[in-house]
Amino acid sequence: ATYGLEHMAIHYLAHSEGAAATLSQSLFGGRELYRSAVAAWPRRLVPRYTALVYIDPLADPTADGLAGNICEQRDYLAQLLPAIVERQPALIVIDRTFSRAPCRTNDPTPRLQAAIAQASARLPVVLGLYIDKEEPAGGEAGTPVRSVLKTMTLPVAPLLREGIMNLDTDTTRIALGWTVRREEGAAPAWVDGLALAAAGAYDPLLFEKYPRLRALVAARSNPYMSLIEPRDLVVFQGGDLLCALAAPTVRMQPPCAERRVADVDVDYLRGRIVIVGERSPTLDRHRSVIGDGGDVQGMDLQANALEALLDQRYFAPVPTWINYLVGFLFFVAIEAALVSAGGVVRTLLWIAAAAAVTFLLMSLTVRYLGFYVNPVTVSLPVLIVKLLGWISELTYSFLGGGRHEA
Repeated sequence: ATYGLEHMAIHYLAHSEGAAATLSQSLFGGRELYRSAVAAWPRRLVPRYTALVYIDPLADPTADGLAGNICEQRDYLAQLLPAIVERQPALIVIDRTFSRAPCRTNDPTPRLQAAIAQASARLPVVLGLYIDKEEPAGGEAGTPVRSVLKTMTLPVAPLLREGIMNLDTDTTRIALGWTVRREEGAAPAWVDGLALAAAGAYDPLLFEKYPRLRALVAARSNPYMSLIEPRDLVVFQGGDLLCALAAPTVRMQPPCAERRVADVDVDYLRGRIVIVGERSPTLDRHRSVIGDGGDVQGMDLQANALEALLDQRYFAPVPTWINYLVGFLFFVAIEAALVSAGGVVRTLLWIAAAAAVTFLLMSLTVRYLGFYVNPVTVSLPVLIVKLLGWISELTYSFLGGGRHEA
């Protein structure tokens, strides 16, 4: 009864906005435990397909003054895209959205539109969309319907695709897509997430090769993924590409002289998926198990999702009743250990064994069956209170017994 009542309360809070949603964390939601459970191999994961190009106003002299300046960023990106294309990547993903609103003076929007069109004439380009407004009504199969997608108007090009940049609220899961209204009054339609759109552009036979992924998309079920540490991603600054041009523009020559030389040669981009976006200490930051106690840039998570999709390092969530069942059995095991007649050491060993067995079974299910079990352990606070009460009773009994004998 306690387990059921508490879960009802936590379920209500977890679906509310704000900090209350953090109460829905699972027992194995911690950074090291999650990484251990979903690691596909015993070795450290490294990127195989992607490279990031940051527009970084704080670290890159060529991007100085671009922080929060959307119009200047359009001009910068218009210059950056040809420099990336010159390195012959497999495709370009623009993890940045620009509204249709023009800039007031010397509008660089036409130059950016032309740069995207020219790039997409030579190789696939995936343009990020952003869900700007949510409708209260549900969509197909209960999927939220969003009404406004912020994007520029672009010419139709065969190699130009779009994908929604919004991430899953659980950053350990891949946002495969959303059911949205492209325009006010339009019918709801499914639009791929940015990572899935990029994976499909990179490998046109993606769904034919991986029927499990096709089934996840059909079910509108966002899978879990194994994650690469941000420090292990291959990162370039925009200036690394602009200054590597045979003839950098006059405007770029002074900043190019100031910048730090990249650790990796820009020819590394050849044949890889290049994800371009702004690096910011305040914008597009997300809590993550790979955050080292802080936030992670959104494009780092997009790179992780893309790597996981192409490397089959994603894991379907199990039906909710299994999570309930595993969480309930864990609750029962701990409860049994606390009420057992055994000594302190034996009880603690039983508790440790229950946690270890649960984690082992979850890890084996992930690694060999491709399903992620996320035990419902919202009653963990109750168990902690019980454990503290049990320790207090033992302490009181021991000290009280000692005084009585004296």
